[in-house]
Amino acid sequence: MKFIIKKMRIFLLIITFLLSFESLTASATDSSNPVNRFSFELQGNFIIIKAILNGSTTDTANFLFDTGATTTVIDSAFLAKSKIKTKLKKSLAITASGLTKISNAKIKSLSINNINVFKKGGSLSVIDLSKFESLNIVGIIGYDILCRYIVSVDFNDKIMQWHSFDETPSTSDYERFNFELSSFIPIPKFPIKILTESNEQFTGDVLFDTGADLSLLLNQSFIDENGLSTKLVPIAEQNDTARSLNNAPLILRSARISNLSLGNFEFKELTIRLPSDNKKSFSVPNFIGILGLEIIRKTNFIIDYNKKSLYLKQRLNL
Repeated sequence: MKFIIKKMRIFLLIITFLLSFESLTASATDSSNPVNRFSFELQGNFIIIKAILNGSTTDTANFLFDTGATTTVIDSAFLAKSKIKTKLKKSLAITASGLTKISNAKIKSLSINNINVFKKGGSLSVIDLSKFESLNIVGIIGYDILCRYIVSVDFNDKIMQWHSFDETPSTSDYERFNFELSSFIPIPKFPIKILTESNEQFTGDVLFDTGADLSLLLNQSFIDENGLSTKLVPIAEQNDTARSLNNAPLILRSARISNLSLGNFEFKELTIRLPSDNKKSFSVPNFIGILGLEIIRKTNFIIDYNKKSLYLKQRLNL
């Protein structure tokens, strides 16, 4: 589960600061792009997409498909050693360690399946992604690109389709969920129910995060508000440890719940993750936590950022 911590580093980045405004205000009404159908890879609980930057004729680069990232990023080391021509500029951002300068790289194109999915004049946030080295990814595709498409993901055939808003895919056999996007955390948020092993039920919102290598990560504020520290049965296994964005220790532990329900979908006897002794590591008010790919991949889904609708269809025979 070491990649949970790696994801947490990115999530803390998302939670605690606004990156460049041009990234977060990408038009949600651009329907000029055709349907783009292509294969993706699954590496553990990560969705990997192959893309080409600036029309380069070199090999494709691996990008993480991440509905939990507010902006698209590029690895600083990869950018430095590549032959990609780009202009760097600095912008101020509020991070966990205070006011920080963030580099942004202007690029001409980011092409998936020979179709440029990047908006004209856009930029990538330049971040150190060395902790994802074993996944061989050089970037993360986030909200600023995804918000301009209806994205359908088929885990059975490992096929993804990016539709323009005027080419809506069929959702007749899917269950629909309306979601919310806040200005500071533009990650799909919708309600779920969880049932503890002592049959206590709790309801609240989760973030739909395809970049999280876990089933469910509970928010420390939610744990404290509901006295869950003594109600959840811990699992005796080694805790995950790493460093957060502001270099503070991060520790996650495991526990069990009896049931997780979203709409008509039910997932039973789940191992979930909890923050441990560092409450500042993941403590944001007014929601349960993060729903990760360990659960998401049990469904095929369609996400429509224009209508703020998520469609799920449970996979069978898993």
